[in-house]
Amino acid sequence: MAVAGIAWGCFSTEGKASESPMTKTTSSFLGTIPFALVLVLYQYEHLCVDTTRVSYALLSGGLTSAIGYAIRYWALVRMTAITAGAIQLSVPILSMVFGALILSKSISALVTLIGIAWFSLTTKQGIL
Repeated sequence: MAVAGIAWGCFSTEGKASESPMTKTTSSFLGTIPFALVLVLYQYEHLCVDTTRVSYALLSGGLTSAIGYAIRYWALVRMTAITAGAIQLSVPILSMVFGALILSKSISALVTLIGIAWFSLTTKQGIL
């Protein structure tokens, strides 16, 4: 998780400094294709492929990620690095909260979300 956090921080900093963060993100996504193909070849005999599954994978992995990154980079240039980092830490918790709301499970991350909101609202530039 530490390595993933460091990598995400580097990716975000580089994207924020880039003239075209979406182009940079697109090239990063395209750069993963060879690795994905190696994994597909490695697991070839265990694959069960049909058009519905492939469509859902492309839609959820490609289109929604592209929209999410576009929104993220739009917001990222409008906040400080520390605020962006604090908000980024909320992503897994927000996923859990929305999952809990949809699946009617208990919400145990509310305190963390309140802490992130408090932190973001009390920094100099706030969230946006």
